[in-house]
Amino acid sequence: MNVMAATPHVDTMFEALRDMAGLETNWPVDISGPDVVLPSSFAVNAGSTALVAATASAAAEVGAVRSGSKPATVRVDTIAAALAFQSERHLQQPGAPALWDGLSGHYRTADGHVQFHTNFDHHRIALLGVLDLAPDSDRAAVEAICTDQTSADLEQVVNEADGIAAALRSFDEWAEHPHAQHPRPKTPLTITSLGGDGVGDGVPQTLGTTAAARPLSGLRVLDLTRIVAGPVAGRNLSAYGASVMRVGSAELPVVESVLADTTLGKTFCHLDLRSAAGRDRLFELVATADVVLTGFRPGALDSLGVDREALLGANPHLVIGELNAFGRTGPWGGRRGFDSITQTATGIVHAETKASGSATPQPLPCQFLDHGSGYLLSLGVLSALLRRHRTGGPQLVEVTLLGTRDWLVEQGRVDHLDAPGLPPELIEPHLRRRETGYGPIKHIAHPGCIDGVDNSFERGPSLPGAHPAKW
Repeated sequence: MNVMAATPHVDTMFEALRDMAGLETNWPVDISGPDVVLPSSFAVNAGSTALVAATASAAAEVGAVRSGSKPATVRVDTIAAALAFQSERHLQQPGAPALWDGLSGHYRTADGHVQFHTNFDHHRIALLGVLDLAPDSDRAAVEAICTDQTSADLEQVVNEADGIAAALRSFDEWAEHPHAQHPRPKTPLTITSLGGDGVGDGVPQTLGTTAAARPLSGLRVLDLTRIVAGPVAGRNLSAYGASVMRVGSAELPVVESVLADTTLGKTFCHLDLRSAAGRDRLFELVATADVVLTGFRPGALDSLGVDREALLGANPHLVIGELNAFGRTGPWGGRRGFDSITQTATGIVHAETKASGSATPQPLPCQFLDHGSGYLLSLGVLSALLRRHRTGGPQLVEVTLLGTRDWLVEQGRVDHLDAPGLPPELIEPHLRRRETGYGPIKHIAHPGCIDGVDNSFERGPSLPGAHPAKW
């Protein structure tokens, strides 16, 4: 493997990720660019590059199998990878709403700090209700109450009211938490062959052949995800040619500030899964899909009758990719969660703050858990498609934000807090301009390049519900 000017363990991380996904090692890859881009005491630079490269190599392998060609070299620029992990921050969209609601963020408490996430109106309402504040209350009003409360108490009462909150913990404090001690997978990506009882038993499902320049051309992906992590997985697959249909609902809130970034390359339909007609139409789409991605809180889709069994009933050869925050089991099993909340609750923000010497909480310089989980999910899906092609049977791919957090921590700490960051002159070459339903935008180009493959998005971002629910 040819690794050029890379952080020393990018090559090791790349090989380990391919091995974790069940792929053969020694795929040709060329890494270029500066070793360090984003300032952090965690290996976010090497990690982002390795994840982009591993996912691109899996797409290249699918393409090689389908076309009968030799392995194509994967090329990743470290700046491009870093920008991809900040893609929502660099989106240029006229009149775009702020990325964060005014009440979101960290607050000082009687014994430390707590973080609230209020990007959804119902989470904002829940927080203000718990604090007995008026709906139009500002940040100062929330701060005044938090200073008299403990972080753990606020975390508990806000989450019990269906809001989103996390006490800021150190690594040691998180290690003592019951959920940290609950058994969970040893790797951030697990791929399980399902089947049995007549479901897809050992019948290889060919990936088909393709002479198209894009390795995933003709493959169909239903994207039932939201916010950033899950949509990044679908966006990755669309960049390599898959037909990706995002499924939402007119009744389901969205974070408008990220839509023009996360719907790149996709169609976007609306279905009401609370209705029999909506579920029937979904299962008709599932019947001819290759992949279904889900990114809701565990149990949410199950309660609508869209569980694994129902999906496999519609298509016994399906690859199901599931992503959630804290897993399905344990004290926090099924709990709602976001990247920033997971960073705060599990020690990352505390460690980054301590390393930087800051007096205020310092998160990672990117939504690494979101983007990293998205890349892990797409990597797993591509491996699962290859497994299904060779051995048959439906496949389940599972990723959690917590698992991605564990993987990042396991990579060790680095002394990169004085990294230069990304000035405009480094960003501009990686921006692509499009005329879209959101107006003229500039977005970050997809970072994982494969020799001979056009990885530009075939379509711009889609407005919610802009397309019919059909392939």
